[in-house]
Amino acid sequence: MKLVQKLVGDEDERAVSPVIGVILMVAITVILAAVIAAFVLDLGGGLSAEAQASVSTDGSGTDEVTVTAESLANADGIAIIDPSDGSVVADGNSYGSVATGVSGNPLTTVGTEATFTATDSGSDTVDFNIVAYNGNSANPDDRSGENIIDSISLEES
Repeated sequence: MKLVQKLVGDEDERAVSPVIGVILMVAITVILAAVIAAFVLDLGGGLSAEAQASVSTDGSGTDEVTVTAESLANADGIAIIDPSDGSVVADGNSYGSVATGVSGNPLTTVGTEATFTATDSGSDTVDFNIVAYNGNSANPDDRSGENIIDSISLEES
């Protein structure tokens, strides 16, 4: 009888152990539910998101195209790039047989514009991608989180 009383305890001591056990079980359940909810709801997924931005284009498919930065959202800038090699379209470069006069690329503030003008006559069309990016510059080696947000066509007249 004395052994049973030592193992079980008297009436005042018996409630301590079950109360602590219940508190620990509730705490473990809450922590487990929080971890599962974080995975299911993907709460940590937005940390390395692609760059987002919006642009408006005027004249795509013609011999002069203007791209205007409407919103940079989480992007550091918007660049118009040559899809064949990812390089930024710059003044004086020639793409296909369309020589372009480019001003304002890349776009780093809302409201800025880049204008492309076809200077050769003919029937060629060249496509460019408009890319939102994160990084210090629009150069391919410095861009990260790159996201194609639109494309434009420049057509010789």
